[in-house]
Amino acid sequence: MADPVNYTSAIKTAGGLIGAASLGGGAVGASIGDGLAGSQTIAGVAASPRPRAPADHHVPDRRPLRSGLLHQPGFAALFVFSLGK
Repeated sequence: MADPVNYTSAIKTAGGLIGAASLGGGAVGASIGDGLAGSQTIAGVAASPRPRAPADHHVPDRRPLRSGLLHQPGFAALFVFSLGK
């Protein structure tokens, strides 16, 4: 009778690859979203180029960007180091 096959290593590798692909897909989706938002901003300025009063200027909130930049390396490390176990 044949010895039982241990699929643990293959399952861990597949999980790591799926995690890496999901991180890559998230980065691509965020890039597309940023590009669309930027293009619409440029289109809006081009359609109405008059300067606005200083009180009308909107300062964007950068907290979501900072949060994403701080958390992404941690999740990437989690997926990379999970392959080693």
